[in-house]
Amino acid sequence: MNVGVCPQSDCLWDELNTEDHIKLFSKIIGLSSMETEANLSFFLENMNLTEYRYRRAKELSGGNRRKLCAAIALIGGPSIILLDEPSSGLDPFARRKLLIALHSFVEYRNSAIIFTSHSMDEAEAICNKIGIRYLMLAKWC
Repeated sequence: MNVGVCPQSDCLWDELNTEDHIKLFSKIIGLSSMETEANLSFFLENMNLTEYRYRRAKELSGGNRRKLCAAIALIGGPSIILLDEPSSGLDPFARRKLLIALHSFVEYRNSAIIFTSHSMDEAEAICNKIGIRYLMLAKWC
């Protein structure tokens, strides 16, 4: 069993470009060169990162950094994916595209996603079971 993680803070190297990140993490988990190229093509297209392929991470917008982090979490088709607010900082179009990619990925790979979000719409779009944590603040008199 393998696990993919997308933390809330972006864990990218400023000097590596988008392609380098995807290739590096593909190699770290032991994918072949052919699988690495397939992952690269899939994530560049489905995460709408094709035009940023050779752009260094420090030059990417916050939204594109989040999409790259989400793509890294999905590399290799992990059976469990932990996503901590993957769509924070994305515009509505990019958020919708990311949710569609996540939903289709989970359907195709039969993966389980543990997903945190402030948006019920996002949770309902990709999850079939939802847990809600309600925090009640104490009143000070």
